[in-house]
Amino acid sequence: MREMADSVTPGNLPPGLPLYAGYDDGHYMDVAQIRALERDATVMAVTTDPADNEGDCLDVENGDARPEDAPPWTDRRRVAGHPGPLNYCSEDTRQALLAAYASYQNGAVPVPGLWVAAYPGKGPVLQEPTDVGHQFVDHGGWDQSVMVDYLPGIDPAPPLPPLPAPTSSPRGDDMLHTVPVRTDISGNGWVETTIPWADFMAVALEGSDPQTPEQGGDGVYWPGTVKVQDRNNMVLVTVTGFLPSVVANVFVCATA
Repeated sequence: MREMADSVTPGNLPPGLPLYAGYDDGHYMDVAQIRALERDATVMAVTTDPADNEGDCLDVENGDARPEDAPPWTDRRRVAGHPGPLNYCSEDTRQALLAAYASYQNGAVPVPGLWVAAYPGKGPVLQEPTDVGHQFVDHGGWDQSVMVDYLPGIDPAPPLPPLPAPTSSPRGDDMLHTVPVRTDISGNGWVETTIPWADFMAVALEGSDPQTPEQGGDGVYWPGTVKVQDRNNMVLVTVTGFLPSVVANVFVCATA
C-alpha cells in the first residue's frame, strides 16, 4: 500500500509522495500542474465528464458522473487500450455503482478497480479487498488516500520477466517443440522460432484440447487461435485472441 494525495488546488498538496490524482477536465482541471510540480511521482488523471474517452478514473459523484454512466465509460477506455481504468465513488454510492454494472448489457462489462471515499471508514486500509484505493482523510485543502502498489495503465509498467526458453522433446519419429509466446493486453503475440519451415508438420495452441481438473486443467476450451508462416525459412508463430498479458504455450510438431 502507498499514500496518495489529491486536491483541486495543486499548491495545497504535500510534496514528495509517490502518487497524486488530479482532474483532466471540468472546473478544476489541474492534472498538468500537478505533473509539473511532482515530476518524480505518478499522477492519475480523474475525469468528470462520462461522455469523453480520456483519463484514468471516472469521478462518480453528485455533479459529475452518475453510476449508470460508469459502465460505458469504462468499456470505452478499455477498448481504447487502457489496461486498468478506475471508478471513484463514495461508500454510500458503491451498491448503486455495482448495480449499474450488473444491469448494463447484462453484466458484460466487468467492474473496474474502485477508489472509494469513506471518512474515516476502516482507516488507512482498503474498505473491501477488491478495491484499489480508499480516500479516508479530508485535510481541508487536500484529501489523503491509500492505494494499492501497482495500477495498470497509470503506473509505469514493471519490467517483464524473461520469456521461458523454447523446449523440444522427441515424439515418436518427430519432435514436439513448446514455444512460449507472450501476449499483449489484447491477447495477441508472436515469436520467430529456429524451427526450419521445411520441417514443420502441425501446430496447436495451449487450451485447445482441454484437460479435466484431475489432469491439472479447468476442463474448458481457452480462447484464441494460432497460425504459422514462413519467415526466412523458419517458422513464425502468431497467437491472436488468447488470454491477455500472459505466456501462451504453442506446440509445434516438426520432423526430427
